[in-house]
Amino acid sequence: MMKLSDKDETILSCIMKEPRVLLADIPRKLKEADEKNAIPYPTVQRRVQQMIVEGILTRGYVIDYAKAGYIFRWRVGVLIDQITLQKPGKDDKYKYTTQIDLAHHIQRELPHLPEFQDKLIVNDVFVLLGGVADLTVDVFAKQDKIVTEFIINGLRNLRGVKDTSSAKLAYSSKYGWLGQNGGERESDNKEDDIESAKSS
Repeated sequence: MMKLSDKDETILSCIMKEPRVLLADIPRKLKEADEKNAIPYPTVQRRVQQMIVEGILTRGYVIDYAKAGYIFRWRVGVLIDQITLQKPGKDDKYKYTTQIDLAHHIQRELPHLPEFQDKLIVNDVFVLLGGVADLTVDVFAKQDKIVTEFIINGLRNLRGVKDTSSAKLAYSSKYGWLGQNGGERESDNKEDDIESAKSS
């Protein structure tokens, strides 16, 4: 594995703070942050290219899920029955027997069932240690109802899944309010808001 120099660490720190930063803008941003950390563009270009070769950085597209229509975000905890998980039946189509295999199945297979295709994305699945759940599933969806159906008809029907608990994500320190159009959801009709306030 490539040994990172102080310059590499400084460049990576800049990219971590602003993942969409243009390569040409990194030297200026570093200089603005700290004159001592200024790195010339040819050096930035060479170091970034080397980190790409080493697999530390990758090129690719970044999807803005809110603008793509996946505006609702949920986190679902999954409690596993270990005995059931480890014993697939003869007619079991999916042969996963470990938490890691189940996590991959939930991310790679479940969202592509016809009822969820193009309506929901499983952004990531985490195996937890020492928590009240064994897995957590991060879901982006076009409608709240789709997430409910995904939990009831998808996750809860998987072999080895004992129970689920879910929470809708409301605010992100990185993205701000989560909801309609990626922002805090507001009524289109201000009079409805006033009437709602009166009735409460």
